[in-house]
Amino acid sequence: FVKHPKKLNLLSISDDVYQIVYKYLHNKWRPLVHLKTSTSIIGNGENFMGNASSYSHLWLRRLRYGAVTTHRGKSAWYAYINRYQPVEIQWLLHVSHN
Repeated sequence: FVKHPKKLNLLSISDDVYQIVYKYLHNKWRPLVHLKTSTSIIGNGENFMGNASSYSHLWLRRLRYGAVTTHRGKSAWYAYINRYQPVEIQWLLHVSHN
């Protein structure tokens, strides 16, 4: 990762991005914590407020990946998933559970 990530809230990007990340983390962190949406006040668990770190680019296995939403990431904003499907990288995000 780059040394200086930008702190942001996923809701400031869009509700769709927040929901995608929430659903992923809800499943991934299930053994650790019962995760609830930021607006849920009923029941036990922790609210996911959508706080994240955003990176312009990163290096993975000697390949540079960048986010189209940042100036420094625009030179490397395409990647492949499932080996053959090209995608445009919008955001490089890191979310952690404290």
